[in-house]
Amino acid sequence: MLYHPKNDAFRKQYCCHSGGQNAGKPGGSSRPEKHESVLLPKIIACEKRNIPQLCTEVALEDIPCYASAPYRLCSLRQSGAQPWWRPLDNGGNHQRMRIVVCIPVCAQLTDSCGKCFHATGVVEAEVSVGMRCMPCDGWKQQLFIVPCLRLLKAEECSRDVCFRVEVEVQLEIYLLKPEPCMVKKGEPACPDMPMYPQPVYERCGERHDCCNPWRPWKN
Repeated sequence: MLYHPKNDAFRKQYCCHSGGQNAGKPGGSSRPEKHESVLLPKIIACEKRNIPQLCTEVALEDIPCYASAPYRLCSLRQSGAQPWWRPLDNGGNHQRMRIVVCIPVCAQLTDSCGKCFHATGVVEAEVSVGMRCMPCDGWKQQLFIVPCLRLLKAEECSRDVCFRVEVEVQLEIYLLKPEPCMVKKGEPACPDMPMYPQPVYERCGERHDCCNPWRPWKN
């Protein structure tokens, strides 16, 4: 990039017209700060539940039709998808609520020929949650569950892709409520300048040779 004194003049003129002359000076900008209102989830209550040994059955899906039984389970872990839950009969307890948490999982297994396949399934865990963590205000509140699952033991093989497993489950249960929050809208003090300043063209009366873009300035 060529240097010319008019480059500096252009930079000062550009920043002055765009409000950048007060950049770096405390209190120099006279424009009011811009704020915008957004909805952010607020944690109302939270609980943690730990199931050291959960014995359950998991039915795997998405197995190709050409896979041959028996099958052997190699690994099992949560898939990362958001779990869902459903309530159970409370049994007259007004302080705690029994729910079933459905955790999406992904598994890796092999068939009788030694071929490796990936499958999906759901592990269900029954826990009790305090009433303060249960949504009681309709759509204004919701449960957000963060699961962590670890495979401890699994049966050797299965012919119907339904395995009996022993897993460790940890759950973090949050009761969320969206609330408005004012966020300051960031704005640069001086807007971005062009990478290359525009050349200043000057006319010289009858001759216009100096208007050649290869000669933006007079010598």
